[in-house]
Amino acid sequence: MKRATTILLAALLAASLTACGVVGDESSAPASGAASEAAASEAEVSESTAPAEESAPAESPLSDFEFAENDTGMTVVKYLGDAEHVIIPAAVDGKPVTEIGDYAFSDEKTFTGKDVTTVEIPTTVTIIREGAFTDCLKLQTINLPQGLTEIGDHAFIFCTRLFNVNLPNTLLSLGRESFAYCTSLTHITIPASIREWGIRVFESSALETVIFEEGLEQIGDYCFAGVKLKEIVFPESLKKIGEFAFGVCTELTSVRFNDGLEEIGASAFYQTGLKEVALPNGIQSLSSTFNRCKNLESVQLNSSLMTIGDGTFRNTNIKKLVVPQSVTEISESAFAKCVLLQKVYFEGNAPEMLEADRFDKSDCPDYIVYYHEGAEGFTSPEWNGYKTEIW
Repeated sequence: MKRATTILLAALLAASLTACGVVGDESSAPASGAASEAAASEAEVSESTAPAEESAPAESPLSDFEFAENDTGMTVVKYLGDAEHVIIPAAVDGKPVTEIGDYAFSDEKTFTGKDVTTVEIPTTVTIIREGAFTDCLKLQTINLPQGLTEIGDHAFIFCTRLFNVNLPNTLLSLGRESFAYCTSLTHITIPASIREWGIRVFESSALETVIFEEGLEQIGDYCFAGVKLKEIVFPESLKKIGEFAFGVCTELTSVRFNDGLEEIGASAFYQTGLKEVALPNGIQSLSSTFNRCKNLESVQLNSSLMTIGDGTFRNTNIKKLVVPQSVTEISESAFAKCVLLQKVYFEGNAPEMLEADRFDKSDCPDYIVYYHEGAEGFTSPEWNGYKTEIW
């Protein structure tokens, strides 16, 4: 009996140990599976959070444009789409897109560019033709690529929301009124590469700051007329300022001329807010240059100046002026309506007094002419109707 009991206990113990082994195997198997699933999940997360490679924005579809062949490649003849953001293709049928054609985004009938806000132009484009973006009233930014050489007449006129323009240093020509009346354009850099200016390029835009790069040699007629510039620093390379270039810039109070400047066009600073002026030595003639500059009180003329033409200082607030001995001609209207002018000092001989069109002597103040003893051409007690004294 005792032996039987012992055998029974041994059997029960073996069964218990076997059961524990089985349970142990089953409990470890799921743990291994969970670890594998966790590792897989972590790998998926890692893959999903890895930074994607950046790709260039897709070009606008070719179907959004009408193209035509030109001598160097293809021209965008017309934009047909209705997108806000336009990326002009760089090539069509293996040929580079080199021009944006006349009124391509501003067709008078369909006016397909009316919703365009941004335009990206490929580096293959060298010419933007006349009126290409005229009246694109929602256009805000446009990239002008390196390699662009010409912007045609009226290309961006009346783009009233355009505020971001970078002119590339490959640009040679700016057409007539190309950025006129861009009333959100507040700053621009003029590259040294510009050789040809159309008239009124930035007229009546909102420009407050203009940077002229060193190397620029001329500024076109009426180029910045009516803008909001407050001060100007010209590059040493500048040789010519065109007619009425800064006319009616009423907020312009400070100008620093460069020594190499040779020509200032007629009425270049007409009706500006200038308070004082010192002319560089290269200037030989003036004509209506500072007409109606009613804040102008101080003028320093240069030693090589020869002619003070019609209306040069008309309607200014100068009180006295020293005329260098180099001056040989003065228009009779040069100081018309200078009501505060009292004294004009001549360092050399009497210049020839030039007759002025539609001139009324009553417009001139009764200033006193001062000249050096021995100077030729002056008379006493009057010279050309003005009292004279020796100084």
